[in-house]
Amino acid sequence: MPIKFWWELARWLNSHMVDLIYRSEAAKLSFMAGINNVYDRGVMMFVEWSMFFIFPMLWVGVLSWAGMSVGSAVQSSLSNSTQIAQSAGSEGGNKLQGAATKMARK
Repeated sequence: MPIKFWWELARWLNSHMVDLIYRSEAAKLSFMAGINNVYDRGVMMFVEWSMFFIFPMLWVGVLSWAGMSVGSAVQSSLSNSTQIAQSAGSEGGNKLQGAATKMARK
């Protein structure tokens, strides 16, 4: 769903770039239009490729990195909390075993 935002932004930018480039003063000059057209098309293709492919890949990469960081933090938090419970249970078991051996010796 968030990638759809980048595609819609790319589509909007693409349509407005065409208007900006071809309604400019440079596009109205007949002998310079051919030279500028090659440069303009190159810029448009670069922006389109980056908006349609590179930005969504970066977005997915950032979200993946954030998810891995959050998952690692949750895993270390759960590991620490279970270690505390395990040591408390082990201590309680040792005390119970010590009390049972005392009772058995009497």
